[in-house]
Formats: sequence, C-alpha cells, structure tokens
Amino acid sequence: TKRKKTPKTILSPMTVVFPEGCVTAIMGPSGSGKTTMLDTLTGSISSGVSVVGEVNLPGAQAYIPQDDLLHGFYTCQSYMEHYARLSGKNNNNSGTKEAIENILESLGLGEHRDTNVGDIFFKGLSGGQKKEA
Repeated sequence: TKRKKTPKTILSPMTVVFPEGCVTAIMGPSGSGKTTMLDTLTGSISSGVSVVGEVNLPGAQAYIPQDDLLHGFYTCQSYMEHYARLSGKNNNNSGTKEAIENILESLGLGEHRDTNVGDIFFKGLSGGQKKEA
C-alpha cells in the first residue's frame, strides 16, 4: 500500500513589495526560505513542488543565484551582459551599457571588467571579487 504524502508548507503566507527600479536584498538565516521564495517568484520552483498563491510582478523577473556557478573563462563584463539579457534588457541599448558600467564601478570592479572570473584551473578574480560579480 502506498501512503499518500501529506502536503508540507515550506513558505508561510506573505506580502512582499519590491520597489520599482531598486535593488532589493533578501536576508535571513540559513534555511529560512529565501531561495525558495525567489524560486517561487520567478517561476523556477523545483518539479514536484506545487505553489498555491498569486505572484504579481510587472515586467521581467530574474535574480542571480547564491551559489558560485560562475564559469571561469567569462569576464565580469560578459557576466553582466549575460544577466542583463536574462532580465530582458537589450545589451545594444546605450542605457543598458551605461547601467552595466555604473554597476561595475560601484562594486569596485571597473578595472576588472575584462578580467576572467577564474576557477580552480586558472587565476582570475579573488573570492571577494567573485561575490561582487
């Protein structure tokens, strides 16, 4: 006999507001559901998990995952362009190019824009710089 699985609530009901045009930090202790909430909001929830509720986000949604999944052979600039494309931005637009430039400068990565991220096989950015990238 197969036992029916009892549904388990992994996120409590909530209302979250993300101000338009702002970068938002989501902070909390390990296991508090930060990644689950972001996966739910962006429609990236794992298969076999059902979501009950309503998500209303205007425009494109994207976020950068917490894990260090950077490919060592890409540069800071190419990663910023990649994530801009994922968020629906046009990289040929001068406003997008300027925004990428401003972000790299504000993170202290302006002089490293053409530096490969690096990995265990070849040197690139430092660990702290990778977190910024």
